[in-house]
Amino acid sequence: MEQQSDIQKRLLLALTLSFIVFIAFDLFMPKTVKPIDSNKTVATQSSAPNVVESSSAPVIQEAAPTTSITPSSASVSSAPITTFKVLTSVESDRFIYSIDELGRIAQATLLEKKFEIDGKPTKLFNPHWVKPLEIRFSDPKLNDEALKTAYTTSSSKVDLSSGSSTVTLTQKLSKTTLTKTLSFYEDGHYDLKIELSTPQDYFVMPGRRPDVDKTMFMVNQGALLKKTTGEIQILEDGDADEVLKGVSVYFASSFDRYFASILYNFEKPLSVYTQKTPEDDA
Repeated sequence: MEQQSDIQKRLLLALTLSFIVFIAFDLFMPKTVKPIDSNKTVATQSSAPNVVESSSAPVIQEAAPTTSITPSSASVSSAPITTFKVLTSVESDRFIYSIDELGRIAQATLLEKKFEIDGKPTKLFNPHWVKPLEIRFSDPKLNDEALKTAYTTSSSKVDLSSGSSTVTLTQKLSKTTLTKTLSFYEDGHYDLKIELSTPQDYFVMPGRRPDVDKTMFMVNQGALLKKTTGEIQILEDGDADEVLKGVSVYFASSFDRYFASILYNFEKPLSVYTQKTPEDDA
């Protein structure tokens, strides 16, 4: 009995020391900064007007697809993303969403003190990465036109201090007129309705993941898919070997260590496509 008690004490001591070592490693080991381009893009596609709903903050949520077309190289060409002009500012006491002239959520700023980094409000999105709600068309010429044509807005400022509010963004193109109707709520989630005056195949970009956590310590960063089969698939940054084409999912989430953006439709599943970055690292 005495020998068994001695073994138990040694095991307990070993576990305690291991726990202390892990804590010390987390506190004192230098953190590795991730390269700016190590990410992935998840896109949904549709060819007709759809109405969808979303929740949670920040949420990027789009319509379920009605066709199955593999993105062409033209459909994933990048819009100007390093700087932007604010078309509509959505403001509450908890956050500010800045919508740019291409109808994208160019920045989401968290105002609550608990989210501050170095005493400053947290900005979720990397200015060099693909933005949430960006539209890509399958038609190369129409896609190029859309990436150069500014939207108009029904309101330059949306104030949520008195409750939910709606803004309409309109983009007039040669072959179609695109309308995004966004209803924002005080908790940060929003509903989205996309309409086209003529049927066109298009993809809605949920944007790359939030870019707040700069470490790679014991955490995954990338995308998470909840498939209609019940399977949950995680696509880690730098390890997205499989290119998905038309995978049916209930939701797709882009995430880092502490924050996530979510695109979903529980009533009608989404069809999700993924594509690697030019650097082939995500």
